[in-house]
Amino acid sequence: MPDTAALEAIQDDCLHLLMTTASFRHFSETFDPNRGSRLDLHMAMIQLRAIENDIVVRICRFDDEGPNQVSLRYAAKAARAAGLRDADIKVIDARVKKFRQTINPLKTRLRNQHVGHLAAGVTQPHDALGLMSPESVLAWCWEPVRIVDLLAQTSCAYGLEPTRGQQLDLRAYCGVDSETFPPLEACVLRGTD
Repeated sequence: MPDTAALEAIQDDCLHLLMTTASFRHFSETFDPNRGSRLDLHMAMIQLRAIENDIVVRICRFDDEGPNQVSLRYAAKAARAAGLRDADIKVIDARVKKFRQTINPLKTRLRNQHVGHLAAGVTQPHDALGLMSPESVLAWCWEPVRIVDLLAQTSCAYGLEPTRGQQLDLRAYCGVDSETFPPLEACVLRGTD
């Protein structure tokens, strides 16, 4: 099992990713473009874009390189040093590699051109269409959470207490343990070509 600091840091990133994903899901399920004024619609699209941008940054952080950057590779390296079995490490390494390959368009087309930087000659999208389908957001978010479960060697709990006495299980709300999820390969970006 990785050292406590590395595991806690990556679990904290998973918590924030799931909170943002839950906001995206809630927005997707409750937003009604036929209610409210044109200004309300415009403001809702700005909110959607802000949520999407946060999700992009959070997902891409799981693939950060560099020393002392909280990432899946950082946590896997800590797990290796802590003596996690070689068979478990091989499974984790394969999942991390596949995740990194799958999010590459997210990093290069969204984060590097629109969110983290604005590439010369690239126009900032102002349309009302979300750049990521809800299914893609969920699949991209589920995989790091599941990899962290492998690192922790247990199913990690993530929750919120929106009101006193009420608990929101973010794993369940975001469908992390669902068996009916799109594969990572099915994740697509919309409107960024």
